[in-house]
Amino acid sequence: MESHAQYSDLELIHKLEKGAFPEKLFNHEAHLRLAHILCLENSIEQAIEKTCIIILSYVNAIGAIQIYNEALTHSAVRLVNHRLLQEKSKKSFSEFISANTDLKSDFKELLKQF
Repeated sequence: MESHAQYSDLELIHKLEKGAFPEKLFNHEAHLRLAHILCLENSIEQAIEKTCIIILSYVNAIGAIQIYNEALTHSAVRLVNHRLLQEKSKKSFSEFISANTDLKSDFKELLKQF
């Protein structure tokens, strides 16, 4: 089965920006990966802005604007950034998500607490 992990960070971003990323692969984990990539490379404000722009561009391109939630995106990026700051290291996404499995399994509850 295909996965977002098959794409490099740059490919993922480029395909999302162009609306060419397979819809079935842009799942919750892929959203977290996008936030992870952008938080590592930018300030939190820039990461939030870029994540919103990329996701909004993508959902527009695939005709799914109704699924975009800006407040949720802001919160998710902040949560990923918070975890990255706690770890104080630049782990790969696979290492990061392995150490933070609750971001996948208990995301809604984490957002309530965060």
